[in-house]
Amino acid sequence: MLIGLAISLSEGGLQLRTIAHMLGMDFVVTATNTSLALAGTIVVASDARAIPLLLVPAVTVFLAYRAYLLERQRHERLEFLYEATRTLSRSPEIVLALEGLLARSLEAFRAEMAEIVLFSSDGTPPLRTTLGRVTTRR
Repeated sequence: MLIGLAISLSEGGLQLRTIAHMLGMDFVVTATNTSLALAGTIVVASDARAIPLLLVPAVTVFLAYRAYLLERQRHERLEFLYEATRTLSRSPEIVLALEGLLARSLEAFRAEMAEIVLFSSDGTPPLRTTLGRVTTRR
């Protein structure tokens, strides 16, 4: 809960769904690690020669955690691309679409400022849109 509180203070709030998912995953990780530690303690207490047998479940759990994190990051990137595409396709005006894209980028990357520069092939000055503390269009 303290981690959720710290995230909400630094990022401006968490959704109830995110908190529930975080607590659920925390429970699974805690139960798995505790079970593995208790099994290791029992093995060490009964016969220390069996310690190498614990390497297989420990490595398996580590690889499963790593795979889950990589898949979650991949999902977040795809969600960002989907939202960006939807923002661009629904906007009636290019400037509004770019501002929407920059707003999503600020959210996704937790950045303070985002900028898009569009160059034309006919030599006209580039269109620069910056979003952050101060929004500018040139």
